[in-house]
Amino acid sequence: VVDRGRILLMSTPQAFRTDEIRAAYEIAPNACTDDASVYEACYGKPPHFETLLDDNRKITTREDLRGLNPPRVGAGYDEHRLAEGRAMILCGVRLPVPYGPVGHSDADVPVHALMDALLSAVGEKDIGTHFPDTDPAYEGADSTALLCRVLDLLKEKGYLPSNVSLVLHAQRPKLAPYVDAMKARLSALLGIPSDSIGITATSGEGMGEIGRGEGIACYAVATVRSLFD
Repeated sequence: VVDRGRILLMSTPQAFRTDEIRAAYEIAPNACTDDASVYEACYGKPPHFETLLDDNRKITTREDLRGLNPPRVGAGYDEHRLAEGRAMILCGVRLPVPYGPVGHSDADVPVHALMDALLSAVGEKDIGTHFPDTDPAYEGADSTALLCRVLDLLKEKGYLPSNVSLVLHAQRPKLAPYVDAMKARLSALLGIPSDSIGITATSGEGMGEIGRGEGIACYAVATVRSLFD
């Protein structure tokens, strides 16, 4: 049975006079297991212990990095006018209506707002910079494919999405019947559970362009977390 009163959990850094620890390593016996035992074996001086400060965390393994990077939050917004003959695609879900948002790509308004929120959270420029509407490569582009590219960029910077909140602003069509399908699609794309995605819809109450059914808009807030968490 080990006397636990004599055991300490030791953390780095261990501090020494540079010339002394270098000289000690020249003559240290192989049985030494760390810097302190090398020093004690050579000079007969036991280590002096200082109480570890709470914010001085020891990092040895990947798991020790957990919680060091607080979540980051970004916001995004997008709006498009509506026109007959355009597809109504929201969060990658096609709605059965004969009109939709006008845009260079498929004009998926909530996905555009979400991409800007994710990019903002990691300090990146907006989607107009990454996917300019002057580039023919993005004409008619699937916005969910562009979202996947944004997620790759986030991963390169060491982040993953954790929570998403969308507020869709539209007088038409009625969006409530499609919210569950939109959440399921985003859950699959973002790799987060559906209960980490909030989608609410509000009408324009007849006020302004959106209230007259001329357009659709979306506000987005996204939280990202470190890959190490």
